[in-house]
Amino acid sequence: LEGDASQDAGAEAREFAVHEVGAHELGMREEDDENVTMFPLMSQVSEEAFEAVPAYKRTLISSTDLNATIIKINDFVTDKRFECFGELDGDTLSINEMQHKLKLGTKTKTYVLVLTHLSRLKTVKIKDQIVYSIVAGV
Repeated sequence: LEGDASQDAGAEAREFAVHEVGAHELGMREEDDENVTMFPLMSQVSEEAFEAVPAYKRTLISSTDLNATIIKINDFVTDKRFECFGELDGDTLSINEMQHKLKLGTKTKTYVLVLTHLSRLKTVKIKDQIVYSIVAGV
């Protein structure tokens, strides 16, 4: 329940920022109203793009599960950005966060490999730690 309240607060903060400041001031187009956000987010993976992933990786996860995970990651990173406003790690996520906070479990590394292959995640080294940053608009 506590996580749901945190996600609701993050969603409310995003909506407030967009409506209070306005899409134009945030560098967004009015026609993108459905997907308006202050921060860049990962885009969903089309079936065509998913088919370009090596077959051995596709057998481990489905495109539906991958897109559901993208939504989870986008929500988590957006909430984290609000919680860590101005801090460097607000834009990244670690394997540990993906395994435990996003509850991806044993398939975490598979998701990371596929999302990296599809240029949705990039590997970043911060303070001797490997973390992942989302790549928007691919």
